[in-house]
Amino acid sequence: MKFLLNSVFAIFLALLLNGCFDGTNDPVIDDPNRPNNPSPSNSSTEQNLVVTLEWQFDGANMFDVYFDTQNPPEELYVGNLERNRIIVAGLKSGVTYYWRVVAKPDGGSNVEGPVWSFRTKTQGGASGPGFVMLQHSLQTEIPNFVNILFQVLDLDGNGVTDFSTIDFELFEDGVLVDHQEVDLSVTKRDDNNFVHRTVLMLDNSTSLSSTDLSEIRQASIDFVRSLADSHQVAIYQFSQDPELLIDFTDDKTSLENTIANNYVSGFQTTNLYGSVIEGASRMNDVISIQRVVQSSMILFTDGMDTQGSSSLENALDAIEDKNVYTVGLGVDIDPEILELIGKRGFFSIAEAQSGDLIEVFDEINENIFKLANSFYWLRYNTPKRGNANHIVKLQLIGNPVNSFIEDEFNSAPFYSVDPGIYIEPSKDRPNGITTLTIPAGLTKQLKAYVMGGENEPSISWEEVSDPSNLIFITPVQNTDNTEIIIQTTANTGQAIIRAIDNANSFASPELTITIQ
Repeated sequence: MKFLLNSVFAIFLALLLNGCFDGTNDPVIDDPNRPNNPSPSNSSTEQNLVVTLEWQFDGANMFDVYFDTQNPPEELYVGNLERNRIIVAGLKSGVTYYWRVVAKPDGGSNVEGPVWSFRTKTQGGASGPGFVMLQHSLQTEIPNFVNILFQVLDLDGNGVTDFSTIDFELFEDGVLVDHQEVDLSVTKRDDNNFVHRTVLMLDNSTSLSSTDLSEIRQASIDFVRSLADSHQVAIYQFSQDPELLIDFTDDKTSLENTIANNYVSGFQTTNLYGSVIEGASRMNDVISIQRVVQSSMILFTDGMDTQGSSSLENALDAIEDKNVYTVGLGVDIDPEILELIGKRGFFSIAEAQSGDLIEVFDEINENIFKLANSFYWLRYNTPKRGNANHIVKLQLIGNPVNSFIEDEFNSAPFYSVDPGIYIEPSKDRPNGITTLTIPAGLTKQLKAYVMGGENEPSISWEEVSDPSNLIFITPVQNTDNTEIIIQTTANTGQAIIRAIDNANSFASPELTITIQ
């Protein structure tokens, strides 16, 4: 029996030393019949706060990636991923993360990979040089435009704001593209439809003295005064329940007056978790080529949740993948919980002194500004034509980190067109429409496209002829006048309109509208 036990122990030790177990009772990483060869390597440490997860597996078209701080990971991070690579941002310092991949072969059974782990660098540890590119959207547009919305972050997950067109190189099907030949441009949020919204959630429980409230008011007012353009704020106060003081607005005077006059002491209870959930419900991000609405929450408190009407688990579920900052005042806070809630940052202050509070709010505001300005819009005219798929790859020149954007588009709808402005063009109708029929009393939405202009378009619409006032033209909001709604009256007849690009001296063919 002793010989048998010794033999079993020897076999186990040999398996352990040869990497057949990873400490999670799960076969490790080198089985070629399962997802294998992870990057970062299993059990690696000192990883950056933005990590590119990669693995190998042949024979699968899609993957599910589970990513969590618990082992085994149960949180589905992304499903039906069509490549064996994904970037994870917003990680915390000194935390061990667990992940696994489920391969989904076409027509076959799913293949579950082992659990892998890595640990991020400790707080204050310096990241290496390099940048991470996050793709949000790729969209094609007639006659031959390819549009990509992406972000650039440093290895700590902070936004990088100062890149321009010349900092990027673009490849189509592996061939480097000349910027000038395809009119490639990279623009920032000031040139696009971008709005940032911040929920400012302020504790007003009775544990805060009148002096504390006064200092918080002043710091909050200074925060509002320093906001960038297109930054809207909603302000809540909370003790027993979260109370909306003012909804999202960029009117700084209204925000300041609300803080000065309406932020007052509340009740002897703190509904911290319920307030987190309420704030998270207002953070509805929209990230697309046409429009970006990005949100954040700043939560200030001097204590813990004393009400118990909501759970920490529910609060953490509510802020999943959301930008939340927490500021804790005094010694009655629970730093570990506020750090969990403050996914983008947790700040602790000993006393409510306006100078310290203002400094913290300034740091948070700077972080929000950088994150908002890390969005980039790339646009170019592709020379690809015909019904074929093409691989586009975008990367930063000289980036020491192997981070890039790679996606696929189909060139079937693309065609060539002379410079000009056209109403509702298509491949079969490259010069746009010249006639349109609308039933009386109904509406029709139209869009004008500017092709090949040297200057930024400046579009207006002209009624060439409408003797009986048959139509009314209303621009569609947030479309730079490229899109309009035609409202017809109850009468019948004809009206003629055209679109004009004053910046490039373009005029569209006249469009005759028949109302019947």
